[in-house]
Parts: sequence; C-alpha cells; structure tokens
Amino acid sequence: MTSEVTSSQNAEAPIYNNDQKVFVGNLSFSTTDQTLTEEFNKVAKVKDAHVVTRGRRSLGYGFVVFEEDVNVDSAINSLKSLTIGGREINIEAARTIAKTEKVSSRFNARPKKPVNKSKDAYFKENSEEPDNGSRTGPRRFRGASRFARPQRRADAALSDTVIFVSNLPFSVKDEDLKELFKDFKIAEARVAVRTLFNKSTRSKGFGFVTFESHEEQTRALDNFAANPISINDRQLTLKRSFELLLVQ
Repeated sequence: MTSEVTSSQNAEAPIYNNDQKVFVGNLSFSTTDQTLTEEFNKVAKVKDAHVVTRGRRSLGYGFVVFEEDVNVDSAINSLKSLTIGGREINIEAARTIAKTEKVSSRFNARPKKPVNKSKDAYFKENSEEPDNGSRTGPRRFRGASRFARPQRRADAALSDTVIFVSNLPFSVKDEDLKELFKDFKIAEARVAVRTLFNKSTRSKGFGFVTFESHEEQTRALDNFAANPISINDRQLTLKRSFELLLVQ
C-alpha cells in the first residue's frame, strides 16, 4: 500500500503514487495553477495542475496530473525544454513511496541532544567518599584540581625557596610565569588551576615559583620590590609562601 504526501511545507519534491502525475520544478514565482494548465495543455490533456505555495508565496514547484489516456513518458519528453515565465522547467515523474518508508523532510524530528548531567549527579559520581549521610563537611572530588589541595599547618613556617604570586590575569600560563623569572634560577613555576565540568581548566589567579636556593628567592623578592611588575594593567603581588602540607 502506498501513501501520498501533500504537505506544502516540505521544500523537497513531495512523493506521489499516481502514475499520471508529474513533478514540475524551477517554476518562476509568478507561475499560477492556470498558467501551468495552459502551458501543459498544449502538449497533453491536463486533468489537474497545482503550484505548491506557503501562504501566498509560491515555493517554485508544482504537480500536474494528466488524463488517463495520456502517455506520461511521452509527455515528459515533449515538455523537457519548456520555458515558463522565462525559466526552463524541470519535469519528472512523481515518485512513489511505501507507507512504511520515511519521507525526507527538513521538518522531520531531529535527533535529541544528549542531556547534560546535573551537578548533583556529577558530584555523586565523582565523590571520593560514599554518600551515607554521615559526612557534614564539604566534599572532595576526583579531578577537581590539577594538584592535590594544599593546606597550611597552624604552625607552618615561611618557605625558604617558594614565593606566592597573586593577582595574575586568568590568561597567564605556566610558561608565562616562568618567563617572568627567567633571570633567576628557578626549579619550577606553576599557575594554580581548577578543572571545570567540561574538563577544561581555568586559572585561579595565583601561582607558586620555586627557586633553587634561598638566595635566589631573596634576590627575586628584592628585585620585584624595587621594580614592581604589571601584566594587563594588573600589578602582581609577590611574597614568601608558607610551607604547605599536601592533602592526598
């Protein structure tokens, strides 16, 4: 069994099962049902002619149904070079479609977008501790930071090799921080970052620079105290860091 698709909203050629029906494309927008009937009647007897429209505007194609005694293939061959309204038409037999087949249309339902997980679901999956209701403090999550979270002991002393750099623009990366201290002997320069839900990272606006010796640390602090440095109109703040205990 076949079905006929007649939706005028489908900009593609609708598909019909009538053997006497032809599809006519590349019509000028001024072409009407009457114009189509008159032009095709010059070649073969027309039973019906219809220009597909959306509202009052032609969509540039239509359909013609010939009388039963008309040889459609012969009519198509005779009309292939026909020009209507200054445009050479495109004519072909209307196609048929089984009822169980899908009709191609830009109005067909699109695939659903994947649903983003809620924050609660994300936290539950990434929690390092079971949710048994016994925890009252804040949770910790896998991948929440590039480094293990540092905590300062109550009796922590100032570091002899590490300085804390704050007020960094969010665009500053590790290599940029290293470049600032290229005139000093440093072992490491790292910008603290946080990992976002989409797995990208974002600077926290501060970082740490580790020097090879206490003398180099002191020299750097004295140098920047005498010659403050700014990046993107933000003056950096440098000071000795406290010894940090990494929480594993």
